[in-house]
Amino acid sequence: MLDDEIREHTLELEIDPGNILAWLNRGYALRKKGDLDGAIRDYTKAIELDPDLTVAWYNRGNARLAKGEHDAAIADYDQALEQDDEHAGSWAARGNAYGAKGNLDRAIKDLGRAIKLDKNNTTARFNRGIMRSRKGDTDGAIDDFEAVIDDEPEHVHAWFQLASVRRRAGDLDMAIADYGRVLKIDDHYLRAWTERAAAKGAQGDHEGAEDDCTQALEVETEDATALRLRGFARYRQGEKARACDDLRRYLAVAKRGDKDRAMVQRLVDEIESEI
Repeated sequence: MLDDEIREHTLELEIDPGNILAWLNRGYALRKKGDLDGAIRDYTKAIELDPDLTVAWYNRGNARLAKGEHDAAIADYDQALEQDDEHAGSWAARGNAYGAKGNLDRAIKDLGRAIKLDKNNTTARFNRGIMRSRKGDTDGAIDDFEAVIDDEPEHVHAWFQLASVRRRAGDLDMAIADYGRVLKIDDHYLRAWTERAAAKGAQGDHEGAEDDCTQALEVETEDATALRLRGFARYRQGEKARACDDLRRYLAVAKRGDKDRAMVQRLVDEIESEI
């Protein structure tokens, strides 16, 4: 279907190379297809034809952001906002670009501006929650994720992020309840199973942690995190042989740079010397 769209707009441009809308539409189709360089070329042509066209700068910025060209994307969003400083999409996208660069303060500021212009922009609010969480602003992140959930009660990623923020803050009961909401919406959400297992383990509920890891391994049979956590849970319940089996499986699938490998290897060596 995208190929048909691209051919249609190409024909339009053969007839009229000055058709700005055709350049924009073909650029959009190329971006959806994954041809980011082609999309950037088409948006650039639209900008050459009309340098005051906000949407062309915005869309080229989006394509550049998708390529990881953060500074170039920010420059395009700057141009879009020079043309229209109430273009909520450009504020939100520039915020995302700043966030990708690690400039969390600028990201939060720009996303806040986008939200002020468009209070129904749940994506901008969700992304601001992510930035606030990364910055360590627990209360601000919770406020944003709860607001997203108020608007979209089945927003599974907002529930997950809310749970994760609460777990990191030590509010384990609330975190466990929130992970439960995630899993009620999507029982294949792997990280919700493993993070709830970690929260249960931190509370001393090793049986519950083991059960959650087993559920995670139903989703992904060789998930390193689930194997490691289930191994720990079984070890703490005195099931050393079963724990050792899980931890050996973890060592077989975990990446070489995994920060827990050395500690797990020491525990396996200790268990093997005892059984």
